[in-house]
Amino acid sequence: MPVVARYGDPAATLDLLNDVLRVQLAHRSVRSFGPRDVSEDELAALVTAAQSASTSSNLQVWSVIAVRDPERKARLATLAGNQQFIARAPLFLVWIADLSRVHRLAERAGTQVASVDYLETTIVGFVDTALAAQNAVIAAESLGLGTVFVGAVRNRPEEIAYDQRLSAYNTRFGLDGAWSDRVLARLAGPESMAGRHRLREILTRLGLPSR
Repeated sequence: MPVVARYGDPAATLDLLNDVLRVQLAHRSVRSFGPRDVSEDELAALVTAAQSASTSSNLQVWSVIAVRDPERKARLATLAGNQQFIARAPLFLVWIADLSRVHRLAERAGTQVASVDYLETTIVGFVDTALAAQNAVIAAESLGLGTVFVGAVRNRPEEIAYDQRLSAYNTRFGLDGAWSDRVLARLAGPESMAGRHRLREILTRLGLPSR
């Protein structure tokens, strides 16, 4: 039945099903939410699932901000295309490709991370953030919570994501020294990027320019 519902085809079959696959096949976007809150334990489970997603070189160049305050949710709803279901949701998570943490690591270590300025690292940030968010969605739905991605937060990002609001998250999930050293080495400069510093140039030559 989950496969039939997913594809709308009575002939659709899948010989292998387990609890995880059932959750994934039952996915749908939800924009109307019930009255109950999302507990702190549930939020912790979502973040833990997100942190367990694949990450390039274990850089973990993302952050997530949990918004419960009604006034802030209302403001976010307005900034994200006047989508009022955001204000009515008990919890709104803002996922951020957070390269600023790397700069703070470099400043603390007295070194440079020149490769952060290249397109490759920006892509890593976007991909890692998306993978983490998707892990959190699957975890949420496994707990019986409805979810939806809101792309409209990108409409006015400068008014939504401020670096200083990440400090509480970074304090909660403190930085490991050895991990910091790996991050700094991986992002030291073009010489540490295994040729990927040329990604923008190569994409342009292949007919995929970016601005």
